[in-house]
Amino acid sequence: MVGNAVIDATSLIYLAKSSNKDLLRLLFGKILVPPAVYEEVVVRGKEIGARDALLVERNIKEGVLEVVAIDDDKVKSVENMLPTKLSAGEREAIAIAATRNLPIILDDLAAVRVCMDLDLETLTSEIVLITALIEGLISAREFEERLSRLLNYKRVRTDVLLLILKIHEMWVRKFGKEGGT
Repeated sequence: MVGNAVIDATSLIYLAKSSNKDLLRLLFGKILVPPAVYEEVVVRGKEIGARDALLVERNIKEGVLEVVAIDDDKVKSVENMLPTKLSAGEREAIAIAATRNLPIILDDLAAVRVCMDLDLETLTSEIVLITALIEGLISAREFEERLSRLLNYKRVRTDVLLLILKIHEMWVRKFGKEGGT
């Protein structure tokens, strides 16, 4: 994949905690972080002593992640039209993705449904892993390890997990455990 993407707090936390955030750098140019997501992940994360908050903060300083300002009236207008049941970070991320025509990475089911209604390219944490496998950035064996780490932090519905495992099984059958890299 080429170009930038927008990420929500939940996905950023899942990918950071499971040591899968490095895939974002391989798959996208820059990962844009809305101000409310920064507040949730870094500011509140540091207040409660979350280790991943410091990692995300370092990634921002290094330019891997970029906090983007919400000063565009078009972004604010789209954000104001989104359901209030979504978090501030989800609304900001969706508004940025919609106005800039960028892919969005988020894991909240209600937010995913809103993105689908808006016809946005939407990825979840597990889709980031699948994409890395298909793009040849990780092997099937590494996919298994990364998925296992992700599942330590994220609950995935049984039907979704079965689909992921079926994709993996088909990949291994076609390319082997080390195939794809």
